[in-house]
Amino acid sequence: MKGRRIVVSLDGAVSACENLARADEERSQEVCGQLREPRLFIIYPVDDEGRMAADFAPIIDGTLASCDRLFEILQAYLSSINIAQASRVLFVADGATWIWRRIPKLIKTLQLQDEQVQQLIDFWHAVEYLGKIADSKNLTGSKRKHR
Repeated sequence: MKGRRIVVSLDGAVSACENLARADEERSQEVCGQLREPRLFIIYPVDDEGRMAADFAPIIDGTLASCDRLFEILQAYLSSINIAQASRVLFVADGATWIWRRIPKLIKTLQLQDEQVQQLIDFWHAVEYLGKIADSKNLTGSKRKHR
């Protein structure tokens, strides 16, 4: 990883059982038992154009266990690839607090320097949040597009 730019993207996914739970709570307990959120991540280097590098297979993993367990797994992978040698590490996620409140500890544990690290809310979630802001202000027409 020495000198490379690495992307670490995290997310939680709504399981099929959670969708079912929203539709029919009683039936979901019969089919699913206890509902749990899959938590996932992907790690990959990018080339000079910011595209996934072709010379490194992305690392994709996840768990149905706790948020803390996901971060333990993520930390193990990042340590094993010597992430501290990367020139940049970009953490990308939605706005979920379970992710963002654990990132600073991960950065410290991996001994990453401030100048190495960038943090970004992913594009689609940012657009979703901006849309909600525009809707909440009751803006219409050109005013909505402008702001």
